[in-house]
Amino acid sequence: MKEDAFIAGLRAIFEADPTLKPAAVSRQAGLDISTVRKLLDGSSRNPTRQTTERVAAALGRSVASIVAGDVAAPAPDKPTAFAESAAPFDFARSIDPSVNAGSVLRALFPALRTPEVYRCMLRLPAFGLERGDLLVMDMSRSPDPGEIALVTIFESDRSVSQIRRFMPPFLPPGDPADPDQTFRADAEGVAVRYPVVGIIRNFSGSPSAS
Repeated sequence: MKEDAFIAGLRAIFEADPTLKPAAVSRQAGLDISTVRKLLDGSSRNPTRQTTERVAAALGRSVASIVAGDVAAPAPDKPTAFAESAAPFDFARSIDPSVNAGSVLRALFPALRTPEVYRCMLRLPAFGLERGDLLVMDMSRSPDPGEIALVTIFESDRSVSQIRRFMPPFLPPGDPADPDQTFRADAEGVAVRYPVVGIIRNFSGSPSAS
C-alpha cells in the first residue's frame, strides 16, 4: 500500500531534525500525546484533514509543504500572499478535561460570545503578535473597522488563513509595490471571517490573557 504523502513528509522532517519530539509536537498541536508517534511508526495510516492541519501548524509549516517533502526549516517570519499565519487550535483538548473551555475563554474575555481559537504561525510585529500566540476570536460577529481579523484567501484548490487588519476596503499589512501583498476585503477569493478579541501568550495549559 502506498504511504500517505503527509506521513512520508512528516517522517522526513523528523529524520532531518533529531531535536523534534513526537509527544511535544502532539501536545503543541492540541492532540492526543501519541498522535504523531502513531503517524511516524505506521500504526495510524490515514490522518484526518484536521489532524494534518494541526500537526503542520505545530511545526510552523503548511500541509502542502509537508506533502511536498520539504524538510528545510520554515522560512523566516515574513507574511506573504500565501503564507499561513494562523491555524486552528483545539483549546478544549489542551486544558483540564473537567473544565469547560468556553467558560474559561469567556472569563478571560467577558465580551466574547462564540469562541474560536487559532494559533499564530508567524511573528507579526505589526500586530504585536508572536509565533505561538493563541488568538481568541468571536464567531458571533463580523470585525469592525480597525480590528485584527482572520482572513481566508482562496486560490484554485487551496486556501490559507491569515491575520490582517480590517480597514475596509483594504486588509493591511501589505507592500503596495507588490501585487501579491495587496488585498482588498471585497476581492474575489478573499473572505473576512472573525475578529480577534484576545490573545493568550505562552500557553501551557493554564491560560491567562495577554
